[in-house]
Amino acid sequence: AGSLPVNSPGMIVLQWLTYAFWGWAILAMSILTTTVLASFISGSDTSWFTPYGIAAVLVLLPISIVCDVFYSKQEPQKKTGAASIVMVIHAVIFALFGIGAIIGIVFSLVRLLTSSSGTADVRVSLFSSLIVAVLYAAAFTRTINPPRFPFVRRFFIIFMTIVVGVVSVLGIVGPVANERATRNDKLISGNLQAEKTSVDTYSVNKKN
Repeated sequence: AGSLPVNSPGMIVLQWLTYAFWGWAILAMSILTTTVLASFISGSDTSWFTPYGIAAVLVLLPISIVCDVFYSKQEPQKKTGAASIVMVIHAVIFALFGIGAIIGIVFSLVRLLTSSSGTADVRVSLFSSLIVAVLYAAAFTRTINPPRFPFVRRFFIIFMTIVVGVVSVLGIVGPVANERATRNDKLISGNLQAEKTSVDTYSVNKKN
């Protein structure tokens, strides 16, 4: 009682939202992971983006979980019609992104083995691509939802929650903390530059 037909408009919309929100969450996670790794490995200043990345994943993750929970209660083991089309579309998208990440892994390994210069950026690319590939592989598996592995849905939610939590904490203790620690220094530096500009302008005006 109270369940929607498999191919009803309400179920199709809920199915699409579930896959789409997971896709957006993983995309945001991919970018956030890259910026956090860049901060820790290569020392890049990614504090300008990291807070927004953390905010994005912390908003998208709960929405994705809520949609997934509601959809999974009525998700059919074997999808037909419109439901199968929605599943195939998103599965292909996740697979393509995952393959792109695998290509990034191979490319980074080749650069790591052949580069004679610094490898910090290459290692950032390698580790980021590895994590992104795993995330999209998990999303692909959740999308096709193999009947032989009924635990996939629950495991996927737990897995994503752990990954988002770990990366968010690293972002907070890394780039965000660094931004807070150096905020006064940047303010002083900016004021000194402004003072220098004012002095130069005053000097030019006096000469004229």
